[in-house]
Amino acid sequence: MPFLLRAPSLVETAHDLCYNGSTLNRSNKGGEGLRDYELVFIISPEVDDDKISATVERVTQFITQRGGVVAQIDHWGKRKFAYPIGHFKEGNYVLAQFKSEPGMAKELEDSLRIAEDILRHLLVRSEGQKKKAVPVETPSYGQGDGGSAENGGIEQDNDNR
Repeated sequence: MPFLLRAPSLVETAHDLCYNGSTLNRSNKGGEGLRDYELVFIISPEVDDDKISATVERVTQFITQRGGVVAQIDHWGKRKFAYPIGHFKEGNYVLAQFKSEPGMAKELEDSLRIAEDILRHLLVRSEGQKKKAVPVETPSYGQGDGGSAENGGIEQDNDNR
């Protein structure tokens, strides 16, 4: 079944009219107000390779038609599941990183939920620029701190036995 695109509802149109002064004001305004998202979705293993590309293209079109900007698409390929999903034991994983308006996330999830060729999806808001990892000092056991490596650095009191 094709990936379904839906028109904005009457409520969305009324909301745009009241708060933005126009209907369907979905332009990205130069990137202002856009949030970073990561989407991982699993495509059924029954879908042919050429149709996988078509499914990914439908998802990217869905995002861009609503003012989003797709930054990166990574095809992870076919991978085995930890447990069966439906009657499938593997699926084609795809990671998409994009920016969009906050309201579009719910629309995207609703469309992914009803698409028959997509088994599962996970959409998360990413933090944008990742903080660099800071190395943590690990305690050195058995170097004059009373503990030893054999007992995990725990000091034992042998006098009370």
